[in-house]
Amino acid sequence: MGTSPTQGACLVQGTATLNSPTAGAYFSASNIAFEAVGATTSLVIAGTNTGTYTFRNCLFSSSTAAAISCTNPNATITWDSCIIFSTTGAPLTITDASLMLLRDSSLASLSASTIGGGAQVSLVGCTSIGSYTISGTATLEVYYSTLTEVGGAEVFSIGGAARLVIYSCAISCTAASTYWANGTGTIQFNDISAIQSADSVSPTLTSIYSPLLVGNLSFDGGTSQLTTNGELIIGNSLGQPQINPLTAGAGITITNGPGTITISATGSDILNYTNVNTSPYVVQTTDEYLSVDCSIIPITIQLPDAATTGQVFYIKDRTGSANTNNITVTTVSGLVNIDGATTYTMNTQYSSINVIGNSASYEIF
Repeated sequence: MGTSPTQGACLVQGTATLNSPTAGAYFSASNIAFEAVGATTSLVIAGTNTGTYTFRNCLFSSSTAAAISCTNPNATITWDSCIIFSTTGAPLTITDASLMLLRDSSLASLSASTIGGGAQVSLVGCTSIGSYTISGTATLEVYYSTLTEVGGAEVFSIGGAARLVIYSCAISCTAASTYWANGTGTIQFNDISAIQSADSVSPTLTSIYSPLLVGNLSFDGGTSQLTTNGELIIGNSLGQPQINPLTAGAGITITNGPGTITISATGSDILNYTNVNTSPYVVQTTDEYLSVDCSIIPITIQLPDAATTGQVFYIKDRTGSANTNNITVTTVSGLVNIDGATTYTMNTQYSSINVIGNSASYEIF
């Protein structure tokens, strides 16, 4: 293999093999069509020495074999504005490569490209027709690309130790596909526009970052989709964020619409007013404001024994007679404390107290 660039428009038929005979070798080619003959591969990058390979505006084609095969674990390869095509074979068969970049290139085949070993392959601004099988400890990174699967399976199959990183891409799958990414490996993705039925990733994959799809959103590895009015992505301190609607608390109503959530208070600002002029008066759970007329006799107010947490009762000496006819506040059983005592006496004219339950007793505030 020479160390000077090879340039010029020409056709190479058969299999071109680059063996990297010396460490640090450099090879560059542009405007060359590499055309395999028969069931062969158009380009093979082999050997074990370090080497840098650059291809620009080149065509790689094969009929039944892989268009490009790389077995060199120490190669650094760049394809710029290239076309890589195989009729029934794989566009790429990468068993090992230190670093590989395809930029503004097109790949097409009915068979899956295979990326294995410790390969690190990046696609940037590419157009791809076909699928990818990632195995071993390989990593495939895809950015700003358009990918179409035509064989009825997922676009990406990711093995247990393999990894896919994909951002800002458009993906189209056939109706037969359940997921656009499947397997047991790791996936990191964001800003994906998925077309047709396969708009999610398999829950068997491990997501190291939260995915977000444009359109019918999938967030938790594809097991659920954000397609219902009012659903939100909610953080989870125990793991991956989840998709859930808001839950209405007491006195709150939530109305969900397309792209909207309306939260309203159902409680009224008008208190439930109760006139108390007999004794004892057993307080009802629906009571709120107790207006006490103790002008004739002393009045005993019996609060519920069940001191419901957060429930408030307002008690007022309406007639200003509590200094003569005391108002005694207790509970039905007389056993539940009110600020530490089982009774509380109101003996001042026009006095008032507010009591709130805490599940075990009442507090005056």
